[in-house]
Amino acid sequence: MTDLLAALRRDWTHLRDTTAPLPRTWHEHEPALASYADLAALEARVHDRQTPTETVDAVYAALLRVHRHDRRAGRVVIGLLLPSLARHRRGGPGGDEHLAQLVAELWHGICHYPIHRRPHAIAANLTLDARRRATRTTRTAGWQPLTDQD
Repeated sequence: MTDLLAALRRDWTHLRDTTAPLPRTWHEHEPALASYADLAALEARVHDRQTPTETVDAVYAALLRVHRHDRRAGRVVIGLLLPSLARHRRGGPGGDEHLAQLVAELWHGICHYPIHRRPHAIAANLTLDARRRATRTTRTAGWQPLTDQD
């Protein structure tokens, strides 16, 4: 299942390298995204430790709002969170199965994140919420990962 992490990295690389510039509709509807020419610039800014947290939160909030109409924005959020996913995967129960559950829970969080109620530390909230739910699921008594034979 480490193939899943590799597949997510390939998807992010492909999306980042082929989505230049950012879709015009994203810029038009979300001012927080207007200053980024492409996903590589967006990624560099979000991952730069010198970037103010308000800027990072504004980018994530904008992507979550765009995601409601354009699912690529959700894929961008997953791409931006890949380093965090890889770190959290190592600490979870069940190894590779935990990663699959973590990704599923992260997607659920992206689809349902309450921006109006939790506008700060969005990336951390998404990751930690997904990890909490994935850990709970994989630790549930009798939980068995799906296999090719199922």
